[in-house]
Amino acid sequence: MRVRISGSAFFLLALVAPAPALPGRQETMVYDISWLGMTVGGMTVQEEQREGGVVARSIRVRSRSWVSTLYHVDTTVHCLIEPTPTGPRHTVSKAVAEGDFVQNDTLLLWPATGVCIWSNALTKTCTTASVPTNAQDGVSFFFGLRDTLLHGAYTNKACRLVMDGEAHALEITTGATKRISTPFGKTEATAVSAVSKSPTLFSRNKPKAIWVARTRPAVLEVDVSIALGTVHVTLQSWSIDGTAIDPRVPAPAGGAKK
Repeated sequence: MRVRISGSAFFLLALVAPAPALPGRQETMVYDISWLGMTVGGMTVQEEQREGGVVARSIRVRSRSWVSTLYHVDTTVHCLIEPTPTGPRHTVSKAVAEGDFVQNDTLLLWPATGVCIWSNALTKTCTTASVPTNAQDGVSFFFGLRDTLLHGAYTNKACRLVMDGEAHALEITTGATKRISTPFGKTEATAVSAVSKSPTLFSRNKPKAIWVARTRPAVLEVDVSIALGTVHVTLQSWSIDGTAIDPRVPAPAGGAKK
């Protein structure tokens, strides 16, 4: 039996970008991944604001407990955003280990100009291509999406997501709001759907229900459809600069760090 908890679908969980960003600010969100009522993995999402406008982000998905002996998963994606004369440069490094499958590649992306370079460390290949301007890498796109939801700027939005050598079309839709139970207690949350218009994006792991906290937006829960049913992903803890954050409590006024 294989419980595949591929990291690609869980990029949706990075709807947790902090706002506003302050130099030296560090944020960590930890999620539990369960299947059939059992914990099968975990995910850690982190962001660090550095001097000079540099931002470092990472998403790590790992299998846990008995699942690792059957199907080991350890996927990490790092994204470094640095200012350049031609606009921000996004350096995205992906290391994937899922059972017998391994991947080690790097994407350099300049969203303002639509230039990107893919390099594959395993096949020792490098490709330069053009993508639509303002297309985003998988990590940064979803990190920034939370802020758009925060300001209620849309109910439907078409996007371009650069991942695995392609620019994929994706439609994000916000829906109803209801009160849900979470590890933090009951809170108001808004439903969000992410529908891929690409035949390859989310082909194995399809995001279903996504619930974003309304008081202090962060992804609280996600259901992901896999071949063997549904995987449930739940936010367990959230901290900024070492201080625990409760999504039921509004952020301080005036742009304070916590």
